[in-house]
Amino acid sequence: MAGNAQFRVEHRGAAPRGWKIRTKLSGAHRIRIAFPPGPRAAGSGKLVEILHPKGGDNPCKMAGKNPSELVIFNPSPRRRSKKVKPPKRKRNTLATLLAGVAEQAGGSLVARKIVERKKPKHAKRRGRKNPEELEQAVSLYQTFQGKDPKGVLEMQRSAAMRTDYTALGDLIGLGLFVPGETVPEPDHWEGYPGAVKFARSGADLVKLASNAEGSQLYALGGNQDMLAVAEAAGADTSKDLIEVGELAFVVYVAKKAPDFQTVEWMHKFESPRPVLAYDKLKEEICFVGGGYSVEAPGITN
Repeated sequence: MAGNAQFRVEHRGAAPRGWKIRTKLSGAHRIRIAFPPGPRAAGSGKLVEILHPKGGDNPCKMAGKNPSELVIFNPSPRRRSKKVKPPKRKRNTLATLLAGVAEQAGGSLVARKIVERKKPKHAKRRGRKNPEELEQAVSLYQTFQGKDPKGVLEMQRSAAMRTDYTALGDLIGLGLFVPGETVPEPDHWEGYPGAVKFARSGADLVKLASNAEGSQLYALGGNQDMLAVAEAAGADTSKDLIEVGELAFVVYVAKKAPDFQTVEWMHKFESPRPVLAYDKLKEEICFVGGGYSVEAPGITN
């Protein structure tokens, strides 16, 4: 078997003394399972390590000597490695665990995959081309190049995304910067001309989060539809990625030290302000750039 230098080791647990460790293959991965002494019984194994191959998937190779003549791009999804299921345990869901931790920490916690991402309305089924979209691509190529395309080049695009976020609170509002208007105080933000409100409860609730380094804000889950807001702001909504405008402030609900009481917090952004963008396909908002950071006691400029 290849040495550990070719793998990234993910430790999942410790093997009890006297247990024997066996290595099993799962695609390009190596799974290490510990078994107790004696005859092996179904379900008695304990997952201790997963060895992930370094380097990730290989990109697809382009056929032919002149790939530039294959001009219609149809990205194919990156293949995912098989998921490894740990041995069955007592049912204890992620939501239950997070709820317990959140209660102890006053609502601020580090969560893995904090929300289940709902399927975008505009998403296409994997592995199936959209005939109408392909026909439009051919037509555009003919118009742009003045000749017919010679083929279809399938290319991969990275589907990389973060899986670890720090939950900051429930995002209940934000304000698009309006030149000439004074940014309001926290108690009067809803009357600001550029104010946008989000749901305060239920399935539409949006979470405000950051990456582990505290350098990037994210909006997770819930209803983040900003198409109407973008249109009202005069943005070009024919784009997949829409620039809505500069952000003046965000408003969120969180429990913070020392009292851990539920409080509505407002952060005013200073120049350089982040730009609010909207991914129309994923129906997600993005915070682009800006001079802020996330640290104690909150978001700072």
